[in-house]
Amino acid sequence: MIQWFNPWKILYVGKAANLRSRWSGKGHHKLKQALRKPGIRIHYRKTWTKGQAKELEAIEQRKHKPPWNDRIEPLSPSIFSKLMGWLISIPISIALYLILLSYWQTPKQIEQVQTFTGRW
Repeated sequence: MIQWFNPWKILYVGKAANLRSRWSGKGHHKLKQALRKPGIRIHYRKTWTKGQAKELEAIEQRKHKPPWNDRIEPLSPSIFSKLMGWLISIPISIALYLILLSYWQTPKQIEQVQTFTGRW
């Protein structure tokens, strides 16, 4: 994960799989903008997976709201939201099961219906 900042504010948050390839060649798309500002520093954090880098980038963008980031990535569902999904879906599943169970007839009930109507 890459952060560009002046001494007072983080200006840009991004991620790169390979920093050397990201900064060589044509350069980063925000490089010209950064060279016009005095005192810009680049800070990076190493992550072990791409998913971890993406999650960290989203958290840092939400936390600092950097002005050079055009868009902010949405956070992936947290454990809390996943838990809430389970807590909502389980009672709904139980309610549907009970509704279906209320329509179930035992063999004795079927036999009573057959003797009453004389059919089956």
